[in-house]
Amino acid sequence: MNKKLKTVAERKPKRTRTHIQMIADVARDTGFKNKDIKLVLDSYVNHIRKEMLQARSVKIKDTCIMMPMVKPPRQVMNMATGEPAYMDARWSIVFKLESGLINEMKEMKVTNRDLNNIYYKQ
Repeated sequence: MNKKLKTVAERKPKRTRTHIQMIADVARDTGFKNKDIKLVLDSYVNHIRKEMLQARSVKIKDTCIMMPMVKPPRQVMNMATGEPAYMDARWSIVFKLESGLINEMKEMKVTNRDLNNIYYKQ
C-alpha cells in the first residue's frame, strides 16, 4: 500500500485562529474588554516587529524564539536561462520552538483522520 504524501503546503492545518478570535478568547478568559486586549496585543506585536527589524532576537514565553540572521551571498542558477547568477546577502528569520512546546506536541495523539489527511486519496 504505497500512499502518495501530500506536499507540505497541502498538509498545513485547514483551520486557523485569527487575531480577532484570539482577542475574543482572551476577553472571555480575563473579563477585560476586547478593545483593551486588542490595544495590548497590537502593541506587543508591534514591539516584536520593531525588535526584529533592529536585528534583535525575540523570545516569546513558553513558545519560541525568533532570531534575525544574515544569510550569506551565494551562487544560484537563473531558472529562465540556466546561467549562474549571484544572490546577495540578505536577512532572514529563524524560528525555533521552545523544548517544552516541542515535547507537548510530541505527546499529542495522531488520529487516523490526521494520518489520512496527509496522503492523497486513492
